[in-house]
Parts: sequence; C-alpha cells; structure tokens
Amino acid sequence: MEIYVPSSTSFPSISSSGTFCHLNCEYCKRHYLSNMIDASHDGIYYACRKAYENGAIGALISGGSDSKGRVLIDYADLKKVTQIKNFSVNVHTGLTHDMPDVLHHVKCVSLDIPPSDAVVKNIYHLDKTQEDYFDMVELYEMSRIRYVPHICIGIEGGKIKGEIDTLERLAAINNNMVVLLSLKRTPGIPFTFNKIMTRSYENVIKEAREMFKCLCLGCMRDKSKDKEMLWHYFDRIAWPSSIIKAELARNESTITTYKTCCAV
Repeated sequence: MEIYVPSSTSFPSISSSGTFCHLNCEYCKRHYLSNMIDASHDGIYYACRKAYENGAIGALISGGSDSKGRVLIDYADLKKVTQIKNFSVNVHTGLTHDMPDVLHHVKCVSLDIPPSDAVVKNIYHLDKTQEDYFDMVELYEMSRIRYVPHICIGIEGGKIKGEIDTLERLAAINNNMVVLLSLKRTPGIPFTFNKIMTRSYENVIKEAREMFKCLCLGCMRDKSKDKEMLWHYFDRIAWPSSIIKAELARNESTITTYKTCCAV
C-alpha cells in the first residue's frame, strides 16, 4: 500500500490567483484557495523557489479559474519552476485546450472530470458540457502529456448519475490511473449537502477497481468510518484517517509513505 501525506513543508499547495476565482463553484466558494500559498503577486516561481529552499520536494500548483474554466497559470513562470532540480510539480490546468510544451516537463497534470453536464452547469457555473472535458483529455493523449483524471463520486446531491459511464469512457482512453474523491462538507458553505450512501459509493469503487490499473483515494473526501473502511480497494491513499491507519496496522500491511500528492 502506498500512502501520501503532503504537508505545507514537503509539498505545499500554491494558488496562482490567490483567492480569486471567477466560477465560485457551489461546493467551494473559494474556500480552499484561502488555505493555499498566495502566488498572485510574486508569481509561482518565487513561491516554489522559496518552498524549495525551505526543504520542499515539490508543489501542487493550482488556483482560481476564469470565466471559461481555465486555471490562471503563467506558463512562462511555470517553465522556470520545472528547472528547479529535484522538484516535482503537479499542475491543475482546469478546462483548457492550451497545450504548452512546459506541461511535458511537469510530473503530472491533474484534471477534474465532471460526471455530467448538470455538474458543469449547476455546480461549476460553466456554459460548457462534459464533452468539452473529454476533448481536453483527447488533446492530452495526443500531446503525450501525463495527466491524472479525478472524479468526485456523488457530487450531484449524493446521487450516482454519470460516474460509472464517465469512468468507463476514461478507462477506454487510458486505464493507467484515476483518483476518486467524494463530496465533503466545506465550512461555512451553504451548499446542499447530501452524503452519498456507502453502498452506492462502494459500487462505483468496485467498478473502477476493475477498470484501472492504479486506483487512488484522494484527499478531498468524506472520511466517515463506513467509507474509510473501503480502503482495501485502493493502491494509493492520500491523507489516511486514523481509521485507515488502524486497519493497515491490524492487517500488518506493507506501507510505503510519500510526502507528495497521490497523483505524483
């Protein structure tokens, strides 16, 4: 079992836009941007260089999106980041058809893939469709840029809608790896929150287990006990809860620990 425990020291999260985001998605409302290092003034290279000098081995570079769903990243600055030796970079590009050469030199690109058009419209507030995201996936494939899709299970009010179809389509394109997430309550956000039923959640995980060579349990998830007890389906787990740690110890599992994102 591989365990991933990135920290603000080893693998910080950096926002290229500070707390700005045009979309203001329903489940986030810019909350998570406020917990990241603000690189909107001095740039992502300065933030990464400072982190590196303080002992970091890499960073997640993300940020808010523009009105078209693109994460606001200065790719010239990102090129300078990739020239830092022994420094791994995971980049969130958002919905974009830009394929700058520098993306060949990052460790990976993390792509959030919505399970339905309704999520794109009603939660992301984008005048786009799921097909736009799959167009992006195809471009990454053709460009031979390493990307890792992320799927949030039950994002539509705790119901399973297009998750399995989405996973099947992704696996038909590239079945190497997928990161599974589940909706967690965001402090202070009045988003209609319905936890997905554990049985439904497990059904999606079982299907994904059959489709992908490497199944990752992402950090953004509901860590209730019944769901955490499904840890055994995964190859990689980000930020294991005390429940998972106890299970791993009880099963005398062989564990390898990394201080980066699970997608890296």
